[in-house]
Amino acid sequence: MKILYLTQWYDPEPILKGRRFVQGLGGRGHDVEVLTAFPSYPLGHFYEGWSPALLRTEEEEGVPVHRVLCYPSRDQSILRRAATYLSFALAATLGALARRRHWDAVYAYHPPVTVALPAWIAARLAGARFVLDIQDLWPETLRATTMIGDGFMYRLVGRVSDFLYRRADRLVVLSEGFRDALVARGIPQERIHVIANWSRFDGGVAIRDPRPPSESEDFEVLYAGAIGPAQGLDVVLEAAGRIASVDAGIVFRLLGEGIDKARLQQRAEELGLTNVEFLPGVSVTEARGRMAEADSLLIHLRPDPLFEITVPSKIQDCLSLGRPIVAGVAGEARTLLERSGAGVLFPPGDAAGLAESVLALRNRPVAERSAMAAAARTFYQERLSLDRALDETELALTADASVPGGPR
Repeated sequence: MKILYLTQWYDPEPILKGRRFVQGLGGRGHDVEVLTAFPSYPLGHFYEGWSPALLRTEEEEGVPVHRVLCYPSRDQSILRRAATYLSFALAATLGALARRRHWDAVYAYHPPVTVALPAWIAARLAGARFVLDIQDLWPETLRATTMIGDGFMYRLVGRVSDFLYRRADRLVVLSEGFRDALVARGIPQERIHVIANWSRFDGGVAIRDPRPPSESEDFEVLYAGAIGPAQGLDVVLEAAGRIASVDAGIVFRLLGEGIDKARLQQRAEELGLTNVEFLPGVSVTEARGRMAEADSLLIHLRPDPLFEITVPSKIQDCLSLGRPIVAGVAGEARTLLERSGAGVLFPPGDAAGLAESVLALRNRPVAERSAMAAAARTFYQERLSLDRALDETELALTADASVPGGPR
């Protein structure tokens, strides 16, 4: 198949379905080209060394990658964020028209939902199947991350999202909860494919054995990823304050960038927390190495009904690395971790629960922590691999109307 992959975010940005996803499809005989923006996520400005232009095409490991210019922003200004999304939608539409060819499918990665507009136009002009991959459900995600409230903007984004969701021949979602939510919004269930995400770190990672408690070494609880309102990382500061007087050997490290980082750093300083460290964002390769060395990995989403039906891709990352996990998640994400046997779980937003979970994990025998680490890796390899996801993605791209999940 000839496939146009349309995404606002792409390597070297930290996106799950980036170069490895495209190469995976290419390895199965598909002819894939990418239409994306110049890299700016999550910094809010163009990466160093990149010189943006209106349209530039480069060959990246045998794949044509077309980059268009859009306005970069990553703060909490609704207007500037809207300008980022809408400018890419316009530029991508023009870029698709400039590159117009006979694609068999146009596959769009959402968020943001505005990427669906150029994808729909490109697909219709090419007579191609339009597949929309929904990683964040809009407008619910915007409300859950405090970008918008429940007023006019929420309703407007909801109508635009529904309009674009209904234009897709196929919808790919990451959880059964997302599927059910879309069905409730009037999307036929037969058009929806549930395809679990995989890890960015699949393969090539040396896994070390858990260490016994030691007075000479810190027990590291590492959070790696975006630092924003959705993650609700105030809970870490509160838990660290509780733990400080109980076990001085436990340290929380937050690795990454995001719009909430500066506020959290200031609050940690005001509280005098010496057992919380903030580390700068690094490349995917460096993040993988740091996470593989941690004593435990932290996952947290603030309490919100939307997060009960989502499965953050951070779960797959942590499981693939074979580390014990401490997680404050609910719904499908919690169920997945319970089945894996790899995590110590606490209610989202519960600082006392996080502190108790970390202390309990720290004091578990090494053999038990080793068993958790092994369970994480085994569960990932058996149920959440990239190869399995590519099998199901090909079905979404190629299955005819007689197959469940078929197009209109």
